[in-house]
Amino acid sequence: MLSRRLPLAPAVLAALLVACRHEPEELRIGLLATFSGPYGDISGRPTRDGAHLAAAEAGDFIIGGRRYRVRLVERDFADRADAAAGAARSLINQDSVVAFIGPQFSRHAIPVAIVAEDAHVLMISPMSSNPAVTADKRYVFRLAFLDDVQADVLARFALGDLGSRRAAVLYDVTSAYSRGLAEQFRDVFAIGGGRVVAFESYTADRADAIEPQMRRIAAASPDVLFLPNFADAVANQVVAAQRVGLRARLLGSDSWDPQSLPPLGSLEAYVTSQWRPDLPSPAARRFVTRFTETYGGAPRSAAAMTYDALGILLDAFRRAGSLDPDAVRAAIAATDGYQGASGTVSFAGQADPRRDVAVSRVADGSFHTVRLMVPE
Repeated sequence: MLSRRLPLAPAVLAALLVACRHEPEELRIGLLATFSGPYGDISGRPTRDGAHLAAAEAGDFIIGGRRYRVRLVERDFADRADAAAGAARSLINQDSVVAFIGPQFSRHAIPVAIVAEDAHVLMISPMSSNPAVTADKRYVFRLAFLDDVQADVLARFALGDLGSRRAAVLYDVTSAYSRGLAEQFRDVFAIGGGRVVAFESYTADRADAIEPQMRRIAAASPDVLFLPNFADAVANQVVAAQRVGLRARLLGSDSWDPQSLPPLGSLEAYVTSQWRPDLPSPAARRFVTRFTETYGGAPRSAAAMTYDALGILLDAFRRAGSLDPDAVRAAIAATDGYQGASGTVSFAGQADPRRDVAVSRVADGSFHTVRLMVPE
């Protein structure tokens, strides 16, 4: 016997129509960043802009047959580990977020990761690169390549592409980020046949008093000088290098900011980047266009990385079909070939992504990608 579809009763049809008109449920996602203070413009505001653009593009979406819309809950915090951890606890205990994006800096992400792991709340840090952020964690992921990856790439680039044999390093001994990069670069450069002729340090509270170190570096006649430091310190170091007549090429990490650099003059610089607006991919070009149209200015790396971090998180919620943190955690780990603004991202069951490293040349206040290098 052939079956036939019966028309819906008017009351049932009306109920369905009302349900379709109901507001979607909130998917509360925390956003942790230093929105104020010295890093507000170069990190906090781009974090906010990238997240809101990703949320707006996501619109309403379905998780397990129910309709949701992202609500971003922001938490600013002072530039201290305890303040970052406290902000994370507030998002979990007071705002009932199901996950959070951030923080960006490793010194904040490391303590926040402990809070997230203890609470079984999902976390994706867009730009933190210290291995301790995700080490021994199940619910914590990152989008950035690791510190040792970019240090390895820069050392190989200096040896191979630049033909360097003598290197110097100036780093902030009080920063785990800076110290880790400096040590990894030193080791890889030496293993590759180069010689580290100067390995100088400074402390954050004396970042503007590094001329003695720079004079010793200049006297050692390096081919390259690696500065794995944050943008404000790098600006002072570039000026100091020019003042002492340093002739080495400069190497920088992903903490450099082209818009904060003074004119390089005769100096030449190359940096690793988590993201560059000239990446040759449709997703990168589309993001740059949408961001510029929305905010009236070019995006920074923190915006692109945050945009992708939230995109990967929402994609995992959809694929998991559930808000259960273990199901979503498994979906993030299974991400394979995600096409984002920052490139193609895969996790292959790990907390840290597989992705290429962009090496860019600094010129005229901007970065120009010269090579994509595959980490070894």
